[in-house]
Parts: sequence; C-alpha cells; structure tokens
Amino acid sequence: GEIKLSLPSGEYKAVEIKGKDGYVLDEKEEDRTTYFKVAYNADLEINYIEDLIDLSNNVTNGNTYEGKIISLTKNLDFNDVNSYRNANDITTYGDYNGDGIVESIKNELTNTESSGFKPIGGNTEKAFKGVFDGNCYELKNIYINSSYGSLFTNVENGEILNLKLTNASITNQSCGAGFAYYLTNSKMYNCGIDGVVLSSTNSPTAGLAYTTNNSEIVSCYNNADITGVCTSGISCYTYNSLIEKCYNTGDLTSVGPAGGVGYTLENCIIKDFYNTGDATSTSGGVSGIGSYMTKCTVVNSYNTGNITGKSTCGGIASNLTDSTIENCYNTGNITDT
Repeated sequence: GEIKLSLPSGEYKAVEIKGKDGYVLDEKEEDRTTYFKVAYNADLEINYIEDLIDLSNNVTNGNTYEGKIISLTKNLDFNDVNSYRNANDITTYGDYNGDGIVESIKNELTNTESSGFKPIGGNTEKAFKGVFDGNCYELKNIYINSSYGSLFTNVENGEILNLKLTNASITNQSCGAGFAYYLTNSKMYNCGIDGVVLSSTNSPTAGLAYTTNNSEIVSCYNNADITGVCTSGISCYTYNSLIEKCYNTGDLTSVGPAGGVGYTLENCIIKDFYNTGDATSTSGGVSGIGSYMTKCTVVNSYNTGNITGKSTCGGIASNLTDSTIENCYNTGNITDT
C-alpha cells in the first residue's frame, strides 16, 4: 500500500511495526527501520558563509524574504577555510567587523576582539519574514558581539527550522538570545544550541529567543550555560505562545530572575518540557521552568536542576497567578540564601 503524509523538512525515522496477514516482520527493529530526510526547493541556498553574510546585509537593507525559503545546504564552520567561498577575500566586505583594520573575511568574522558576525537584520530591527531551513545542518564556531546579540534580530511571520548552533559565542550589549531577538507570529522548530556560552554582563539573555509573542517553539533545546542580569533557557519574555517538547540543560547564572523556560510568561502553554540545568541568582524569582507565570498552563513537565536564590524560588515556578500545573514534578534542591 501507499501512505502520503505532509511533513515539514527534517530528518525522519520510520519503523515497520505491522504487515498484512501472513507477513513476517524481522525480529530486530534495526532491520525494520528506515531513515530519510525531507527537503523542499529553496529560493535561496546558503552554500558558504559569505551567503549568510549577504542574507544578513539584505535583511538589514529591508529585504524581508517574505514567502521565500532559505536553505542551508551543509555544515558551515566559521573556523574552517573550506566553509568560505574565499576565506582570504579582503575586498568584498572590507572592514566588516569595524575595528579599523581590513583583514581576510575569515579573520574579520573570527576576531573575538571585535563584533564578529552581524545579526541577520543588523541593529535595525528589520524583519525576516521568510523560512530559514537548516536542513538539520549546523553553524559552528559563530561569534557575535552585538547590541542585538542573536543570529536573527527580528523574525516576524517567519520560521526557523532544523538548525543547530555549535560552539558559538554570542555576547549581547543590550539584550539577546541564540536564535532570535524578537520572535513574533512565528515558529521555531527542531532547533538547538550545543556547547555555546551566551553572556551579557548587564542585560537579559536567553538560549533561543529574547521576546516571543504569538509564536510556537517546538522540539527545541538549549545546552548553553547562560549568564546575565536575567537569564532564561528558552525565552526571556514569552506571551501568548506555545513551548512544546523542549528542554534546557544549560546552567543559568543571574543577578535577577532566572528560569528554565523563562522568567516572564503570560497566556502560554508549556507541554513536555524539562530542565536539568542549575539556576542561580543573587536575588529572587528563580525557578526550574517559569519565574513569573500569569494565566499559563504547564503540563507533563519537570525540573531536576538545583535552584538557588534569595527569595521566591521554586522547582516549577517562583510566582504563579491564575495558572495551572498538571502532571509536573521537581527533584532539584531549592536553596533560599
């Protein structure tokens, strides 16, 4: 027989579990398993790091890419010359990092004494409204030091799919997150950060998105240790949104509130979430899932990370208003200093 399914792009596993009468299944599951990838025709391919720079510049200059699919075609490593079209190019992008010295584009991007890669949308809050599909590839060793310290500045009516950031260093001078500063009426699916240190000495910082509004974050994770004034594993400010099948394992260190999902959540649904990272603050509002939750529902979620703060600390939530918690638990130690 034939089964037709409409699937988002990504990697899939199919296991044969039943056949027609008289059909004998192989005993080992591995012999009944098929792996496959779904990808869609792209309007723009990201084949080299220079293509990513061009995308950033174009969005900064007002191209929203609305209705367009941007597709990453392979792993790109900012430290690897093979990830560049011409790693020694000094003319096309000039003094890209603005430090007053013109170097090769590879050096411009990896010099950690400068600004590194400019967020897609720059510091202009210009919106990206297309679909960025990472096709389960990764961006490795990306360095960003910006006022809007995120891969994207503003994702509006758009999607970020199937993308991993590995060994990145993202520092925000204002506020920021790994993937998006603003995520509005948008979707983030199957994205994650491994081995990243996100840091800000004077600003709120999150693993995935700084402000999430009317959006969905599904099957995503943060494995980054995060420091900042206020820290969140998933999203600092989250409104009217769905967080589903996500997790945080990164440690959160803060002088203000800290939460495995976030610290301000309103009218949100959190399903199948877990946090194993420790959350530590020199003040209060520290929790394994949400610090300040209003009109939220938390279902099938848990925390095992240690929670430490001066006051209002909780394994699931530190402050709860008109909210519901169902089938959730905490095993982490809670310490009020």
